[in-house]
Amino acid sequence: MKIAYLCEPQAGGTFTFFRRVRPRLAALGVEFRCLPPYSAETFAGSPFEGAEGVDFLTLPSDPSDLSKASAVLIQHMVSENYDAVLILPGCDILTTNLARYVPRILRCAARVSLMARGAYVPARAIAEHLSAVFAVSHRVAYDLEKSYGFSAGLVRTIYNGAVLRPFPSRESGAARRPFRLVYTGRFSDLDKGVLMLPAILRKAVAGGADVVLTAVGSGPDEKRVREEFRRLGLESRVVMKANLPLHEVDNLLDESDAFLLPSRLEACPNAMLQAMAAGCVPVAFRIRDSVDRIVEDGVSGLLAPVGDTAAFAEAIVRLAKDRAWVVRMSASARRRIEEHFSAERTAQLYAEGFRAMVEAPDRRPPALRLEDYRIPRALQPTWRTRIPVPIKNVLRKWMERFGLTA
Repeated sequence: MKIAYLCEPQAGGTFTFFRRVRPRLAALGVEFRCLPPYSAETFAGSPFEGAEGVDFLTLPSDPSDLSKASAVLIQHMVSENYDAVLILPGCDILTTNLARYVPRILRCAARVSLMARGAYVPARAIAEHLSAVFAVSHRVAYDLEKSYGFSAGLVRTIYNGAVLRPFPSRESGAARRPFRLVYTGRFSDLDKGVLMLPAILRKAVAGGADVVLTAVGSGPDEKRVREEFRRLGLESRVVMKANLPLHEVDNLLDESDAFLLPSRLEACPNAMLQAMAAGCVPVAFRIRDSVDRIVEDGVSGLLAPVGDTAAFAEAIVRLAKDRAWVVRMSASARRRIEEHFSAERTAQLYAEGFRAMVEAPDRRPPALRLEDYRIPRALQPTWRTRIPVPIKNVLRKWMERFGLTA
């Protein structure tokens, strides 16, 4: 079986998912390849140029000519004997809208990896053209079914999985050194809540915790985060690094005590899963039916109410002052991944889902003609894109605390 995954090669979670499950799917008889929605020359000189398992295609020079780009992608999938295509609704208009034009010799599935209206609305717009939907958490599945009209029979819940490496030794005698915190991910407050990190660290220090933080990543709010650490006088406790190769991130996790996840919204955090696999204890906000399905509060990590930086900092203080507890929780975090969230388990569930999709009767309507190509209104930008980020963040915090769906 051969599956095309329409995804941009980049440092984020959608491509990390591809890299983690591709070799494991191959062992299960599924060839899983990435087709970028951008032309091959876009990646020249980038870390992803020539990436293994990626079909780099030459797309039309005019990026607005989506019908011709769609034709190139479809022709490639047909000529290379793909059985199905997996898209990411809302990531880009080209690949989301492609679902409506995929010929019926190919099955089409969606992987909904964001817990946001920006993924849910596009998914609903193409729902009748999908043979399966893969939700990355119970929360995403619940939202799709209860708020966006998807049938339960169409949606499968498959969490992301972490790669299990040798488990590093963690000694309780480490109490004689500073407690080592780590953050890896985008420096984007809208996505990851990173502007709360300085306040969290300041409150943890004020609470008596001897902590240091290594923050790794890049993004639009990197400068603001750096300036806020400086304003609060925390430079001596913080090291900020640009994106690192995966093996260096793994080494950093092995050497760290706790992983910080200050996101207000998170469907299924790859970075946290990988940290737990290394025995790095997660401290995160309690996001219903996603993060709280992964982290057992007080057993394999600690959770705080969404947006409550004081409670988040207090969790760090508790860990920093009880290193023996950290050692026990570290082992529990690792065991949690081994038993429920390994990359092997994720690949197995996707292989089963792909086979079930291909073997089931095709109930989709006929594909639309590329000659009549158009972009439905649901896939076009709305007034919501103009809401200021601080207002969006406040809304997200209180919606999550009250259990409301985007």
